[in-house]
Amino acid sequence: MSSVREPDSRALLALVCAETDVATSLRRLCSRWGRTAKLPRTTVLARDRHTLSDAQIAAFGAGALRLSRNGTVRLMLDHLLDPLDDTGRMRWLECVHDVLGIPFSVPRPERKSGPDEALQRWRLAFPDLAPVEPLLRHERVRSGGGRELFDRRRRAGEIVRALAANDEPVSLSELGARLCGDSKALRGGALINAAADWLHVLDGGDPDVLLSSTGDRRRRIRRRTLSRHGVVESGGSVLATVCGNLRYRKGGRWLGQVDTMAELGEAAVLSLANLHDIEAVEIPPATTLITCENESPFAGLVRRRPRAIILYTRGFPNAAVCKLYRLTGGSPSCARRLHWGDSDPAGLRIAAILHGIHPLELWRCDLETLHRHRDRLKPLHPDARKGALTLLENNPAFPFAEELRFTLEHGWLEQEQWEERTEDGRHG
Repeated sequence: MSSVREPDSRALLALVCAETDVATSLRRLCSRWGRTAKLPRTTVLARDRHTLSDAQIAAFGAGALRLSRNGTVRLMLDHLLDPLDDTGRMRWLECVHDVLGIPFSVPRPERKSGPDEALQRWRLAFPDLAPVEPLLRHERVRSGGGRELFDRRRRAGEIVRALAANDEPVSLSELGARLCGDSKALRGGALINAAADWLHVLDGGDPDVLLSSTGDRRRRIRRRTLSRHGVVESGGSVLATVCGNLRYRKGGRWLGQVDTMAELGEAAVLSLANLHDIEAVEIPPATTLITCENESPFAGLVRRRPRAIILYTRGFPNAAVCKLYRLTGGSPSCARRLHWGDSDPAGLRIAAILHGIHPLELWRCDLETLHRHRDRLKPLHPDARKGALTLLENNPAFPFAEELRFTLEHGWLEQEQWEERTEDGRHG
């Protein structure tokens, strides 16, 4: 029996005159054709071979039918239609539509979405990630069109949202398993690199500076950014250094190593794993919490033993620093929160990250102090100047905009250049 025969309306009419599996299958076929102008290579024709009559088998040709072990009969459309020319295929399809009472037309194929449409869809899905758009415009568009591009960006956006809200240690394996269904999905891949770049920009980094960074410099930026948001291979690798009268309760026990070290005039080091599952912190009434950006000024504060808790941010605060700041700064006994750092764009971004957790005041790097130290200000590097302008443009509510504008106009004060001075600028 020939596997292909010219369409016979009467044979097809007998084939689908009742509500059978065959009629249902052919309607599904016509529906797909109407949406996509394409037909599948194969489709299920009947769930039970015994429901097919000889006339139905003859209408398709026995060579175009395949019987599976469970009794399902499949129609091999490639075998049925490939021997026909385009006119013959259209005539067969038109005949099927006619017998089923479905209007026949040749639909226009779905237009593949391109990069611009992918960007529009991404904007609707992730309005909170708008500052990273400059990175998307420079992204290399691979094969697969806009749909694949949007799917990649959607996965990166979900990772960014998860890490932006994260304050607990999480490994790439855990993150991959949770968000991608595969523990290996983020190990050294393009997806986690994109997420790191986006987080860097959302933290206030300049997209143009990032795009111009290559090799080791780009990798260092990504490592620092991911560490800041708690991505580790073990919770012990993200640390917070602190000095002051502070105890915390964990597992029902009060732990006082920070307090004990402070009595000796030394700082204590806590890992993110140490800070996990803390139930409460205890600090003296009316405590001042000072966060300090750089190591040397931090060490100087520790030596002077002020009546305060001093938290070293180690540059941009990592997840352990943010966790400890959240716990201590949120205590009812914390009366004041101060931040001492450089007044360059990076230093003010560090202050803004902490300010977003609990509002704080600038200390020794505030506008009044900067005016008194004009003779010690350093000129901004062109990259930092560009980053400052981008930061002000993209963040109209930036909490330390006055200090940043002063820095753009006059230069920035390094922490180590600060000294005690009177209001008229003379040495104290």
